[in-house]
Amino acid sequence: MHFSLIAAFFVSVLPLALANGGFSLSCTDIQANLNANAPELSATCMRGNNSLPPTRSTVQLNSCLHNDDGFVKCGGSNFMSSCFYGPGCKLLNNAMGHPTVLQCSCMTNNGVLRASRVSFDLNECYGNVDGQLKC
Repeated sequence: MHFSLIAAFFVSVLPLALANGGFSLSCTDIQANLNANAPELSATCMRGNNSLPPTRSTVQLNSCLHNDDGFVKCGGSNFMSSCFYGPGCKLLNNAMGHPTVLQCSCMTNNGVLRASRVSFDLNECYGNVDGQLKC
């Protein structure tokens, strides 16, 4: 009885945990196409109950990120219109070795290119909802 209650708890909580950011914990083969016109994040993600095969999912980065005075932040849209300067943006590994850290050069509100590249972990904005990347 005790085991079944614990199992039921995890089965009911897992989809919520996957949806609240941290997509890299349940997704593999994470890639980014950082084309300035249509930047995308794609990954192969587990489904909520783990009994179904994982699915490949793609989400537009411009739909969930914005440039806040030279820093990439969650929410808003069209960050690449002001963050694709110089060598542009690239995807780096986070501390766990997952390629989720977006590093960019972005313009400030004054139209000046920020002197240093800023890093932003996409796990803060994106989650896995039943095999689909969502912001």
